[in-house]
Amino acid sequence: MEDQVRLTEKELLEDGFGDHPFYHCVVAEVPKDKQSAEGYTVVGFAMYYFTYDPWIGKLLYLEDFYVMKEFRGYGIGSEILKNLSHVSVSVLVKVLKGCFS
Repeated sequence: MEDQVRLTEKELLEDGFGDHPFYHCVVAEVPKDKQSAEGYTVVGFAMYYFTYDPWIGKLLYLEDFYVMKEFRGYGIGSEILKNLSHVSVSVLVKVLKGCFS
């Protein structure tokens, strides 16, 4: 699947962290003493962006959502979704939409 990625790291950083971000992220981190077996402290994330539907209005679209397997079942994913819910309410988004599988 990596061979299908056409986006460069530079573009990804500019698009998300430039003056006018096209997407936003929420990350879940654990303390260093709870890091993953591979040494990661970032154990989950959600990537989202805002869009508009002329029938509905403002939408927050959840593009990617992931929690590392060894950290599932601890409520991390629920907390990420709760955070996105708060973001939606704060900007008066009417619908939180995404590809949930």
